[in-house]
Parts: sequence; structure tokens; C-alpha cells
Amino acid sequence: MNNYSISSIAKVIAYFSCAVILVPAGRDIVATHKSILPGDDEIIALLTVHPAAGQWLWPMWGFNHCALVALKLRAVYTDDKFMLKFLFATAVFTTYLLIISESEMVQAGASMMGFIVICSLQCLSLGYLGFISGGDDKAKVQ
Repeated sequence: MNNYSISSIAKVIAYFSCAVILVPAGRDIVATHKSILPGDDEIIALLTVHPAAGQWLWPMWGFNHCALVALKLRAVYTDDKFMLKFLFATAVFTTYLLIISESEMVQAGASMMGFIVICSLQCLSLGYLGFISGGDDKAKVQ
């Protein structure tokens, strides 16, 4: 059976969470308000702003998420500890905002739970890689 280091598992989780975030972020740039994920209709309805504001807000929002994802991918790939720690902090803050807003979103008919799960996984992976991992750690999972 193959042995996998905890760092390699954390990297896979980081790459996976980045890929999942790229889907709606890319959509926000090129196909604003297009439902592509479960629950999108409800979330988009709650986040709808004045059409004039939406023309720049949604693409800017998506572009910023794509840029952050690019930084995360590079930091994971190059094992840039400083950047991993910084991006861990941004992921923690994003997750915090999602969590404190979830009950009101649910009351309004939508849920951010999918994003909470993905962002929580990202926090765990970036935090491990930035603060704990020595790159080629000796801890193995069989």
C-alpha cells in the first residue's frame, strides 16, 4: 500500500479547494448570475444589487477570488511559508464571515454551507502547510 505524507494530503486538499472556488469565481466574471452550483439561485437572489452596481461588482468579486486562488496555488506549489500563513489568515477571515452569516442566510432561504465546508478545508490545509509542515514531513498515512 502507498504511504502518503500529511503534507501531500494537505496539498491535494488545498488544490481541490482552490479548484472548487474557481468555478463560481470564474462564473462571476464571465456569466454573472448564471446558476451552476446547487443553491445558486437562492444565493444569487439574496446577493442581487442594483443593476448598475452589479455590472462591476460581480466581475470584480470573481476576479479577486481568482487572483487569491492563483496566489494560493503558487504558495502551495512553491511551499512559500510566509504566503501560506498570510493566505491562511484570509481564508480564516472569509470562513468566519460565512459562518456568522449562515443562520441569517438560511432564514432568508439560502445556505452558504458548501462554501463553509470548502473554506474550512482550505483553512486546515493552508494552516498545516504554513505553520506545521516541514515540506517533507515524516508523518505518513497508510
